[in-house]
Amino acid sequence: MNRIDIKQANEADIHTIESILLDTVNWVSDMGQPLWNAEDVIWSKLSKSYKIDDFYIAYSDGVPSGCMALINYDPFFCRMQKGESLFMHKLAVTKIARKTGVADALMDFFKEQGTELGVKMLRLDTDALRPKTRKFYERHGFEFIEEKVMGKFHVAFYIYNTHKKESLQMNDFIKQLSSNSPVPGGGGASALVGGIGVALCSMVANLTSGKKKYVEYQAEIEAVLERTNSSIQHLIALIEKDAEVFEPLSQAYSIPKENPDRIEILETALIKAYSVPLEIMDEIESIVDVLEILVEKGSKLTISDVGIAATVLRSAVEGAALNVYINTKLMKNLLLAKETNKKAEGIITRVVPRCDKIYAQVKEGLVSE
Repeated sequence: MNRIDIKQANEADIHTIESILLDTVNWVSDMGQPLWNAEDVIWSKLSKSYKIDDFYIAYSDGVPSGCMALINYDPFFCRMQKGESLFMHKLAVTKIARKTGVADALMDFFKEQGTELGVKMLRLDTDALRPKTRKFYERHGFEFIEEKVMGKFHVAFYIYNTHKKESLQMNDFIKQLSSNSPVPGGGGASALVGGIGVALCSMVANLTSGKKKYVEYQAEIEAVLERTNSSIQHLIALIEKDAEVFEPLSQAYSIPKENPDRIEILETALIKAYSVPLEIMDEIESIVDVLEILVEKGSKLTISDVGIAATVLRSAVEGAALNVYINTKLMKNLLLAKETNKKAEGIITRVVPRCDKIYAQVKEGLVSE
């Protein structure tokens, strides 16, 4: 697995920054998704908006592979005072470093810097017409706040609350789960279990990557690693999100029955409450094909882990479904409840047989050998 180090730039790094940004300009353009112009990433132009120490460079096994600029003011975000937030610009990864975790490492570093500096919010903007980029930011916990047309650009704005409660450590999570506290509950547990299943897939991919025996599958394995890294981040974020949506539901139940607004408030809270476990199910369905890739192309030394991942992901999707049903059961909008249940049942119908097939295939191979 590659080692990634991130260092603040100095004057000697100007050419390195230009090279990383130009590499990104070229490979993104080759894919038919132009981002910046070449003249926009030369230092004579960049220096009008940034100081050299605004930039950070990511080194993958010692090779400059990505960069970004972090600044304390961005006029695109109106009414923001300097020092209130930390803004990220010019996130770039070289073509050869794609799908190696460099972009994820830069995002994690961005969040760490925000915490160290004590700012309340991290902010970034991106082309609103780039769905993959937007999904990447959202899976790192950034929340979409608005979209604006600014000249010829459609800009999507995102924020990340650095004061948001950090995810519980495993030991604390288990202790709290076993307590009389209603959160975390089954939804958070399902997200955690799903995350563990995906993490097993990531482990198998990491133990396969770079092995001569599997060199013909390297590109597919790298794609698996990129997908599993993003999926794990998403499922971890859903643990906390599930706890957050329970709070308004708990408050709604405490509203006196004679209050004329109670039914509407409760209905809204129930919809929010089932939305997270349904999102967990969607995420697991989106990643389940990774099992099918790894059972054929992953290292045979880790084949049992693929089978374990299959049964773990099955449990996660079925557990999340129960958290959907317990909320839809109480809804007054029976049509919406029925449609939601149908969607959940559809995911189960598509996911469970695939997980069972992988588990049976792995078991058969191990028992017959």
